[in-house]
Amino acid sequence: SQHAAHPDLADYLVAIYIKEITVSPDYWTLHQPFLDRQEVVSLRETERENPYLRVFLRPVLTQIDVLNQPEAFDFYALNTQADTVRLSSFAGSYVLLDFWATWCGPCIQQEPHFQELASSFSASQPIRFVKVSTDAMRHIWLNYVKEGSDKGIANLWVNDDQHHLLKAAYSLHGLPRYVLVGPDGKIIDDNVSAPSLQVEEDLQRILGEKP
Repeated sequence: SQHAAHPDLADYLVAIYIKEITVSPDYWTLHQPFLDRQEVVSLRETERENPYLRVFLRPVLTQIDVLNQPEAFDFYALNTQADTVRLSSFAGSYVLLDFWATWCGPCIQQEPHFQELASSFSASQPIRFVKVSTDAMRHIWLNYVKEGSDKGIANLWVNDDQHHLLKAAYSLHGLPRYVLVGPDGKIIDDNVSAPSLQVEEDLQRILGEKP
């Protein structure tokens, strides 16, 4: 942008660059070695008069906070009763997150295996199984969930304002994706094998209930 002939064009190009970092996790990953949160804060000061930057800066700071935090991103979602639930609501237990969508064929194929996996653990064991739908429309997810019987599983749906944050925090470049979070809220494994691959023994071992 330093070579842009018109100052307004330079401002616009800076803003576009920041926008791409915000909305594209892959783009941010490539540029993260050259741009940390403090540099973005400095950019806010040096580009204070940039009208485009003021539009895009707030979401980019949120994005960087998510990517740099040591713990699992504490997202919020709605359950089937429309109550707001946060990941931190399950603090003190292991949490196996299943990120999925009703339009995702592989997700649907894994669904009975995820249910079987959840059923293999008793309610007294410190692990919770949570399905997180990324469907664009809540009613599509809700209608699908009502038809099924996911016993022992928490069904949640995230709205649009959480989608890009989830993609960045949990590397959701494809569905389904399974993430194991520890009782302390830190990610143990951000790419757990599919339930159909018999991961029960691995989970039992992590819980310390199997040698």
